[in-house]
Amino acid sequence: MTTLLLLCMTLPIILATTTFKDPNDRDGSLKVSIPVESPLRPQLGGKVEVPCYFQENIVNDPGAPTIAPLSHRIKWTYVTKDNVSSILVASEGKVYVEAEYLDRVTLVNYPMVPTDATMVITELRSKDSGTYRCEVIHYIEDSYDSVDIQVQGVVFHYRAISTRYTLTFEKAKAACIQNSASIATPAQLQAAYDDGYHQCDAGWLSDQTVRYPIHEPREPCFGDKENFPGVRTYGIRDVNETYDVYCFAEKMSGRVFYSMSVDKFSFYEAKDQCVKLGARLATTGELYLAWKDGMDVCNTGWLADRSARYPINIPRPQCGGGLVGVRTVYLFPNQTGYPYPDSRHDAVCFQENDDEDAVPGRTKPFPDIQFRSTSEHYPTLTASPGSKEIKSGGIVTLSPLLFPPAVDESGEDVAMGSTGVVFHYRPITGRYTLTFLEAQQACRSIGTVIASPQQLHAAFERGLHQCDAGWLRDQTVRYPIVSPRNNCAGNLLNLPGVRSYGLRPVSERYDVFCYVDSLKGEPAQINALAPWLYWYFLNLLRKSGIHS
Repeated sequence: MTTLLLLCMTLPIILATTTFKDPNDRDGSLKVSIPVESPLRPQLGGKVEVPCYFQENIVNDPGAPTIAPLSHRIKWTYVTKDNVSSILVASEGKVYVEAEYLDRVTLVNYPMVPTDATMVITELRSKDSGTYRCEVIHYIEDSYDSVDIQVQGVVFHYRAISTRYTLTFEKAKAACIQNSASIATPAQLQAAYDDGYHQCDAGWLSDQTVRYPIHEPREPCFGDKENFPGVRTYGIRDVNETYDVYCFAEKMSGRVFYSMSVDKFSFYEAKDQCVKLGARLATTGELYLAWKDGMDVCNTGWLADRSARYPINIPRPQCGGGLVGVRTVYLFPNQTGYPYPDSRHDAVCFQENDDEDAVPGRTKPFPDIQFRSTSEHYPTLTASPGSKEIKSGGIVTLSPLLFPPAVDESGEDVAMGSTGVVFHYRPITGRYTLTFLEAQQACRSIGTVIASPQQLHAAFERGLHQCDAGWLRDQTVRYPIVSPRNNCAGNLLNLPGVRSYGLRPVSERYDVFCYVDSLKGEPAQINALAPWLYWYFLNLLRKSGIHS
């Protein structure tokens, strides 16, 4: 019995030390190497060469059998968390390529050099990004090495501010440059099409041709392929003809972030707001790159070219009709014209030199964002009955989304009363332990309500300073800073103001800001508050001269 018990205890240890060991660390003669720095960053539509070499260190024994030079089995695979899919297998001088990679993948030196498993992938698509494994098997021995590949860049359609098809070839190239991009090549547009890109608008490409990608042919978009999907082409055109353009943005040397306000910004106010934050309005190309990296914000924002757009990675009906992509707000139903400069949207800013501590991160996807059940109080979260969405070529014409107003349980706006107090609340469980729903319940449990953005801002103007992020009623997370310092710079850097993390997933955990109007209730109601809270807001009232 004792022996069996010891065996049960030691078996997991034995398995752990043998199962997860790197094949190249085993005591074997076969070694595989991919001698490059990971990740590799090739361009969309281009090619990448991934070197892979192997060797077998065998003791020189005249009596040992000779190893045939092509007896090793080479296998390249694409590895994800859930699956390992084969790309090609090579053995005895023959190479077998999977159907998905036919005409795109080759071993450049095999079988001429039997120990060289270097692979080239052409016509790169965004979905080719991932981990690639080079594995070599010889009888009972096997070894492998891996490398990450991140395909860089995104193709996007661009239309001038005036109307459709107004760009000559030279103006098309200039428009892309002004938007932190270059005019796309035919190979890049084809790669975008292979990734699923669909756009029924003819646009210039770098070779002076005019093309557009169609997955679902319909009468106005048949082009030269009629009922077949594919990239349509008008061939080489005169440089003075006018069309839209397809641009290619490869990478950016900074970060894109939203600056939000309850009252929103006009175009010129948005420019000033970004400057105050040590940034500038982002370009369309920069927003597309942020979207490609996972940015998801269901609020329209001004960009440098005076367009208003918003990036959607998580499809939901009230945000672009359930479609993903960078959604564009047009002035007219035919998808032309940008919003008037005095219309109000958030500001999409760009800051050079990516600094994780400078601005709250908004370039990561939020897959579990939920909207509160009180959405009936927010009629502007969906298109109004008189302004139907127009879907064509992957673009949506949609009335600008307004930021949800702060409302009380009756659905009416709540303002900061002259005797009201906003205070930071942290439960006994510790810092940043409240989900959005728990934050609302926490405020109610002490006889208060969760504060609104307007109330927090009013409290800031009265001098409230708190370097702790807390939930507010509109599902945003903010904190007021009167005297900025490094750990509390937030999205306003060295300027005083209310910092904002924007709209956050309800499952994330923060503290909360609660609100109470000290003179609205009867004394018995006020005394029902937790004792420490009672003294907290009374002290605030004494400091402000309201209560003696």
